[in-house]
Amino acid sequence: MKRAFSLVELLFSIGVIGILIALSVPTLRGVRADSLKTVSLSNVRSILVLFDMYADRYKGQYPIIWEGTWYPLDCPGTLVQANRWETVYRWYAVTHELMDWEHGRAIFLSPRARREPIALGNATARSCGDPTSYDYSQSFLARPELWAPRTEGNFPVLQQQWLRPTFQSDVLHPSRKAILWDWEMPYLSRPRKMTGIDLAEQTAMQFADGHGEFRAPSTATPPIRSDFAGAWRPIQRLHNTENGVRGIDY
Repeated sequence: MKRAFSLVELLFSIGVIGILIALSVPTLRGVRADSLKTVSLSNVRSILVLFDMYADRYKGQYPIIWEGTWYPLDCPGTLVQANRWETVYRWYAVTHELMDWEHGRAIFLSPRARREPIALGNATARSCGDPTSYDYSQSFLARPELWAPRTEGNFPVLQQQWLRPTFQSDVLHPSRKAILWDWEMPYLSRPRKMTGIDLAEQTAMQFADGHGEFRAPSTATPPIRSDFAGAWRPIQRLHNTENGVRGIDY
């Protein structure tokens, strides 16, 4: 004769299962977060491959927006003129000829990133995506002399030749110079940790030599004032590395 579960035993069993689920959920969430971090690291690697392809096409030059030039944005048929320093979050406009936004969307945005749809007349379309989730170090947007150490109060007038592009051959310590990182990290289930204006969270980061790892921007070498400081964005680690692309971040 088969014995049936009593109500007390059934409730006890449900309670035990509930406890086991409660104990496992944080672990499952951690595994999920780790897998999304890995996707983000894969994204920055793919973007650097795109940059390398661009450099191969343009004699080793890193992507840079030229003022006065029209560039395609992520929306089809949309062109824009931008400031060179906007290359930090609009680098995709420069590499558009190799991969446009529609084909690169999954790479250009960090996992779980969301962008609001845009209005097109009486209809709406998918978000253009701007900005990307991945910051491109502005150290790569001007000559290293722009971030050379100088004595306080003796900052010369910005010299035009310092606004020339940088090249792969300019990077002296490629394994220690960060070029791309995930500033958004939308997959986090909690607010990002910040130290002032620098991200204190360990994030997917790509270095100029092609290797990637998880690093906190706030632990990079202290930034240095440059001759355009204050004109566009605050002085930040990774962006304002001493000696620019010839410098060391970690």
